[in-house]
Amino acid sequence: MLKSVECKKALLELKNKIKELADKGDNVPQDLLDSYDEKEAEYIDILEKEQEERKIMNTNPKKPENKSAICAKVLKNLLMGKHVEADMVAESGIVGIIDAVGTVGNVESVGERGGYLVPEEFLELDKYGGEIVMIPARVIPVSLPKGKIPNVDMSQAKDGKFLAKHDELDDIGTTNPVFSQLTFDCETYTGVVPVSNDLLEDTGDVMPVISECFGLTSKAQQNMEILKELGAIKSGKTVTIASTKTMADVEAIDAIRTAILTKLTGVNRAKAKIVVCDSDFAKLAMIKDGNGHPYLCPDVTNPSIYRIEDHEVIAIDDQYMTSAGTVGGYAWVGNFERIAIFDRKGIEVSANTSALFTKDAVAVKGKKRFDVKVLEAGAFVKVK
Repeated sequence: MLKSVECKKALLELKNKIKELADKGDNVPQDLLDSYDEKEAEYIDILEKEQEERKIMNTNPKKPENKSAICAKVLKNLLMGKHVEADMVAESGIVGIIDAVGTVGNVESVGERGGYLVPEEFLELDKYGGEIVMIPARVIPVSLPKGKIPNVDMSQAKDGKFLAKHDELDDIGTTNPVFSQLTFDCETYTGVVPVSNDLLEDTGDVMPVISECFGLTSKAQQNMEILKELGAIKSGKTVTIASTKTMADVEAIDAIRTAILTKLTGVNRAKAKIVVCDSDFAKLAMIKDGNGHPYLCPDVTNPSIYRIEDHEVIAIDDQYMTSAGTVGGYAWVGNFERIAIFDRKGIEVSANTSALFTKDAVAVKGKKRFDVKVLEAGAFVKVK
């Protein structure tokens, strides 16, 4: 314990004694007051000396080891079945423990359940999605694989009736089509990456690459599921591009504007974004008005974002919007905050040294659990 801490404790004891006597109305002895003054001066002196000592010690601090390098070393040793010291785990930025069957390596202090470790790099890639362009859905973290959440869908109101008008003695209706309970059921999506033992031994940066692989593929899978849910909307809103015209013609711009201005209302119109595939994005970028100005323009404050009349246009990979060999040819327009990804536990990573024993390799498994649900069907329009 620091001397300053001990001295402060004694100072507080003297202060409490003086306060106790004063509260009782008794006279406080002079020697007690003198002792308090002396102890206070001693405390200030000790505190100043300790501060000077800390300044001297910090004049040439040890340069910290790269956190990512430590993390990669921990995981590499873990996969190769080597012992991992607890202090190295702490320095590596390990932030979570995942249950798993079997043991790979010996990791100190992982708790009663045992398991594998998830480093910061995995969680960050799951959050930001690496280089994958994501459809901007709302992410709702959940702790259970199945459940229900309350949901409000204003588009379900019938004939503009939101609340029941009634007299004082009339029964109040209990039906409100705007409020509902939405059920989610998280599916499990898994991928396995074989990693040769030679690669583990000879390469120091293999784990960041594997983590990027799982991060990118999980985001790609989420894009696919979002588009499936949008396509499954019953009696969904649509706007058709003029006959014989395609996404390469100015009529496509007119159809997108029609979808926003006539099919969406209120907040959904204000927050509307346009999702197209890369090929259709390139076609829209070439369409110009009568003065030779493109309709699709970069944002003045952020040139990496393109807009059509203040509505952001998001271009995703062609593979997500390819059906029966046909690439794109349509766009989704709407408020993408009204579609949700129910995300359970992020990406879980485990490894097994015996699964690929005959191939002299380690199997690294990445698992992602999530569900996608449309919160408000009326918030989306398909332009085709």
